[in-house]
Order: sequence, then structure tokens, then C-alpha cells
Amino acid sequence: MREQADVSAPQAVASGQLDTRLDAVTGDLKARIARSHSSHDWHGPAFQKYTTRTAARIVPVLASGLLQQAVAMAVGGNLDGAAQLRQRAARMTTALRMRVRQKLQALRPQVQALCPSLQRIDQLESGIHTPLPGNVRINLIDMGAGEQP
Repeated sequence: MREQADVSAPQAVASGQLDTRLDAVTGDLKARIARSHSSHDWHGPAFQKYTTRTAARIVPVLASGLLQQAVAMAVGGNLDGAAQLRQRAARMTTALRMRVRQKLQALRPQVQALCPSLQRIDQLESGIHTPLPGNVRINLIDMGAGEQP
């Protein structure tokens, strides 16, 4: 995001707004990982909701930077600059998607290597039939029925 913002919305970078938002999002992600005891949080609707909420925190800062540039160009009568800005904004969306996919693809082997270990731990845990006080069964890890890592 920072790399893309350097190109697309340098005002957002210079003001420190982007760093503040990204630091908050990073902190939230680390906390979410620490609280996660199930793969449910990282699949399907739950993950989509999380990514949408996260984007909603960051995108306005980038959009604001682009809007400031567009207003300055419009006031100055720079129609060519405004057209280039529109093209840059369109490329930004595509470039961000590609970067996120590349980063996630790089993590895939680590995730796949971790999942069998977690599945084995879940199987071992499920085999414990002695209940805890209050007739509660231990369930520290929930891999989810039929989910793929």
C-alpha cells in the first residue's frame, strides 16, 4: 500500500495519514491472528467481511490524495493531467490486486505446511473424551468441517 501510495497519492504519504491508518490496520491484523483459534476466520464470508472493512479504512485516504490532485488540476485547467490521473487511478486498483495476490501466493506454502499440523492437533484433541469440570469438552482448535486450507 505504501509503495502504491507513493506513486498514486503522495500527499497522503507526506501527511502521515496513510502511515497512521496502515499501522492501525497492521495492529488489528496481528491481534486478529493472535485471537484466532479457528480457520473459519480466514475463509469465505468472514474473511471477505474483514478485507472489505479493512479496505474501507485505507481507501478513503488514497482517494482523498487523488481527489486533491484532481481538484488542483481542474482549477489549473490541466485537462491532460486530469486524464492521466484518471488512468493512474484505474491502474492503481489493478496493481493493488496483483500485489496482494502475489503476497498471498508467497504465503500459501507456509499456510499449507501449517494446516496438516493443526489438523493433526485437532484430531488428537477430538480424541480426548474426558470432560472438564462442568462436563465441558476441550476444544482449543476448530479446523472446521470440510474446509480446505
